Amino acid sequence: MQIVDESTAAALGCAVNRPGAIVLVIDFGGGTLDLNLVKTISITAEQQTIKAEVITKSDAFIGGIDIDTWIVERYLLKGGQGKSK
Repeated sequence: MQIVDESTAAALGCAVNRPGAIVLVIDFGGGTLDLNLVKTISITAEQQTIKAEVITKSDAFIGGIDIDTWIVERYLLKGGQGKSK
């Protein structure tokens, strides 16, 4: 049994049949933004087994709720001028 983080698992799922693929996983959540660059590597040719090598990983404390706040602030700065039907 092996344990991998969510972004690495997503990269493996995207490139499961392509050894040597480089996958950028963007995990944009409610409060965080994670970017992972992962390369898939073939372990054995006969078993078609692939592992993931994390090239780089970046985390930022920004997420969906921040974007929602920016949209509301922008709306309020424009005076809340919206067209209603």
